[in-house]
Amino acid sequence: MGGTPLSLFLPCVALTANLPLAFHAANRHTATTHLMHTCPQALPCVLRARRAFAAFAALALAALLLVVCDTLGKPADAPPPCPVAGSPWRLRLPNNVLLEMLPVAAGSFTMGSPRSEPEREPYRGDSETQHRVNITKPYWLGKYEVTQAQWQAVMNDNPSNFKGAQRPVENVSWHDAVEFCAKLTAQERAAGRLPAGYRYTLPTEAEWEYACRAGTTTPFSTGDNLSTAQANYDGNYPYNGNAKGEYRRATTNVGSFAANAWGFYDMHGNVWEWCRDWYKTLPAGGDDPLGVPSGSRRILRGGSWNIDARYCRSAFRIGGGPDDGDGDGFRVALSSTGVK
Repeated sequence: MGGTPLSLFLPCVALTANLPLAFHAANRHTATTHLMHTCPQALPCVLRARRAFAAFAALALAALLLVVCDTLGKPADAPPPCPVAGSPWRLRLPNNVLLEMLPVAAGSFTMGSPRSEPEREPYRGDSETQHRVNITKPYWLGKYEVTQAQWQAVMNDNPSNFKGAQRPVENVSWHDAVEFCAKLTAQERAAGRLPAGYRYTLPTEAEWEYACRAGTTTPFSTGDNLSTAQANYDGNYPYNGNAKGEYRRATTNVGSFAANAWGFYDMHGNVWEWCRDWYKTLPAGGDDPLGVPSGSRRILRGGSWNIDARYCRSAFRIGGGPDDGDGDGFRVALSSTGVK
């Protein structure tokens, strides 16, 4: 009470019954006048209490404003600090460009195609022999093929023939794609946004086909056929005697067609996609296969805008020289497979 003698307030005990009347008066002046007449000894205390309450209210309001301003200052779609297992991951690149990745859970699937699959090429020998593969480690994979905007944000150039920020980057060699992944890894590791033991890389061939099939066993993730309403390829050459479709003669924006069951877009057609493995005739099976340790060609998957539908099948695979990149693109994986 700031040293005020208690005796000054004893006469005001009777004021208790009158306080509601005072504080429900028409205004503060009326309430103060009422107190002066009812108990003048209490007036200094009431005024001090009123000033203290006003100071407290001001501090509380200031604190609330700080919280509100801090909340409003943060973008609503700000990504988490690092990938969370089992959750989508949005990577923010320079120039505020986003790269979206989807989680893929560990599991097993049959890689390759049955000999009875239509338009499976007999002369390719053991290239698509079916074998069981176990994906023992979860990973993330690009929801879309790497776009020209994403490539530009990391590499500061654009080698593509068909220009467009949301079109897939193309004319990228295997070495170019690996360099992109290495730069992305270094950038995110420096920012503290990489889970321990993970790096950005090309998917292994097994990781690619696992995500492409998305639980299916048919020639395409769309079923037994692939129309040009479902993917970008040369519609003059449909699959297995089906009706001809559109030939667009160029790449299309990523995500122009429906995603597969796991949410991945353009796994069939648009641009060939580099994988990490060396090419060999018989794919490797077992747990998290990485293929042979050396070779002269790297794996390409998925088909392209200027190719027949049969080459867009989930199991179809070819090898390309790692220095070549005519029309080729890729998508990024965030994986611990093969990381030492």
